[in-house]
Amino acid sequence: MRNSKNARLAIEVAAKSDIGCHREKNEDAFFVDRENGLYVVCDGMGGHLAGEIASQKAIEYTVDFLDKARNRRIMPTKSDRDFLDVWNRLIIEAIEHCCDELIKLARSRSELEGMGTTIVLVVIVEGVAFVGHLGDSRLYLKNGKIAKQLTSDHTLFAEFARSNPNWLNSNNSPNAFQRFKHILTRCVGRIRNFDVETFSFDLAPGDVLLLCTDGLSNYFQNEELIVDFLDGSKTEIVVESLVEFAKSNGGDDNITAIVVKILHDTEPNSGNVGCCG
Repeated sequence: MRNSKNARLAIEVAAKSDIGCHREKNEDAFFVDRENGLYVVCDGMGGHLAGEIASQKAIEYTVDFLDKARNRRIMPTKSDRDFLDVWNRLIIEAIEHCCDELIKLARSRSELEGMGTTIVLVVIVEGVAFVGHLGDSRLYLKNGKIAKQLTSDHTLFAEFARSNPNWLNSNNSPNAFQRFKHILTRCVGRIRNFDVETFSFDLAPGDVLLLCTDGLSNYFQNEELIVDFLDGSKTEIVVESLVEFAKSNGGDDNITAIVVKILHDTEPNSGNVGCCG
């Protein structure tokens, strides 16, 4: 982990969601709370309006849980021994609560039966990013001239690839498994037998985070391309460029992106900024 040396960090952020070029409705949703350092992206699924409702309600349930947790708990600071454990546990509880509430809602209305959603969320506390994740929406980190995907896709294809690390290096064609790339093995809703993926890492000035749905990440051929996009000076321009990139390559799905840029609190910015200690 890189040490931020407890420097006070400023955060510049921009977000956008687009219906894409071929869908009749937008089933993606996002949430940005700069004051509390909370960023969430969801990609809903289900018939009729179920996917749209799933993603919106997942954010509502998650944000409400975290807001109530802040009000009722004495949150640990970075100097406390249980700082990492408490925040990681809190994120797991928030997503588990979200799943329970989504299942209850689906059972109460027949037209919502089987709905679910991906979720990727980041909470930034005192220069540490805490991540919670289910599904195939992703979190990327750019540091310097390197970008990497931090989350693991919870799909049949990805699970198979992780269980068979030598398979992709053999002569087998990944095209044979293309149809499994979008079959989720974990999501919010539907069922409650899952493990929430959580982890945390230190942030430093110059880092850029990208939270996005697969309507964008499907078009990333390599991580060098991500670096080129995230090198942009203004987060608003970066987000617009990412959405247009996905649309120009087909825009087959809804497209959602949140870009979070970590600055020194003395660094000039566009005003679209919040601070985290």
